[in-house]
Amino acid sequence: MNRLSQLNNSIARLVVIISCVSLSLVVLIIAANVIGRAFNKPIPGGYDLSILCAAVSGSLAIAYTTRQCGHVSVDILADILPPALKKAQKMITHLFALVIFVVLAWQGAIVFAERFHSELTETLRIPYWPFRLIWLISMCCSVLFCITQFILAASGGEE
Repeated sequence: MNRLSQLNNSIARLVVIISCVSLSLVVLIIAANVIGRAFNKPIPGGYDLSILCAAVSGSLAIAYTTRQCGHVSVDILADILPPALKKAQKMITHLFALVIFVVLAWQGAIVFAERFHSELTETLRIPYWPFRLIWLISMCCSVLFCITQFILAASGGEE
């Protein structure tokens, strides 16, 4: 289990770094575009670039949030449950999240395959497939994280 946790930590670190860099690029592109518009020299395709960078950042942020168990949860009842029921509740919650991310990865793979050559951005004509692939990788990372969290919940361990 320790190797899996180390792998998860390494993946999470890489995911959050790429997401932060991508989000920083969004900010820089938008700021440069705003300043450029003031001088009547906007960045050609600035909208396309900012949307694509935001898609990368958002996709990878989902995986990182999954790793950190940071998705929205309501634990009004969970706090008063006895330990055995709390363990079962955690397992069910992680299993439910796992099913959701498996479906998202599966459907992402279908869309990726169906639209591999057919979609380009409006202005710069950049293909969408690398960004769909990032979404798919992000969902696969989330699946891995959910599996690890389910195993930890089943064994009674905390990460």
